Amino acid sequence: MNVMFYAAGVSNSRCEDAAEYERDRGRLVTSFRADRRTIYFSTTSLYGQDSPYTEHKRRLEDMVLMQGGAVLRCSNVVGNHAPGYQLVPLLRDKIRRNEVITLQRNARRNIVDVRDVVRIARAMVDMAGVVNVAATYDNSMSEIVAALEDST
Repeated sequence: MNVMFYAAGVSNSRCEDAAEYERDRGRLVTSFRADRRTIYFSTTSLYGQDSPYTEHKRRLEDMVLMQGGAVLRCSNVVGNHAPGYQLVPLLRDKIRRNEVITLQRNARRNIVDVRDVVRIARAMVDMAGVVNVAATYDNSMSEIVAALEDST
C-alpha cells in the first residue's frame, strides 16, 4: 500500500494567519490520491483548547479520516531540528544565553522523542483512526529546565 505521511503545515500554535491555514489545507487536499493512504500528524492540543490552530487541525483530521487515513495526535515532539519557537529549543537557547527563565509553579508538559513518533507512525501504516502519541507522564517545567541545563 502506498502511504503518505503528512507532517507539513502550520506548526506554530499561535498562528492567526488565515492564509497559512488555507495554504496548508490546499496542500493536503492536492496530496490526496485514491491509491495512497494518508497518515496525518496532528496535535494533542485539541484536548481542552479552542483556537484558530486547533480548529484548523480538527478540520484537516476530519478530511484525512474521511479519506480512510489515520491521525497521530502528538504532544511536544522533541528532536534535533525543532523550530526555535517551540518549547524545548526556546528553553535550551535561553539557558545557553544565561537568560532568566520564569516558570509557573504547577506548569507541566508532555514531551515525546521524535524517534518514538517515527516508530509509531510506521506502525500506523495499516491502522485507521486516531492515535495519541505522548509520554506516559508529564514533566514539570523545572524538571525540563534541569534536564536541559545538564545537557547543555
